[in-house]
Amino acid sequence: MYRVYHLTDEEKDKIVRCRWDGDTHYYDVFESQEECDQEQKRLDKIEAEYRKKKADYLKNCRGE
Repeated sequence: MYRVYHLTDEEKDKIVRCRWDGDTHYYDVFESQEECDQEQKRLDKIEAEYRKKKADYLKNCRGE
């Protein structure tokens, strides 16, 4: 299945990024590359915390 996302007039000439979180597509619109980089750092930090908590949880479930 393909989805087509049409940019609005407000989104034209801006950085638009599509991301998938495993359940939902998100379309992020950024004014600048720096803003995009900051958001990516924030998302990377959240993912790293999630992976650590998941690993700790699985470790505790196994009784290690």
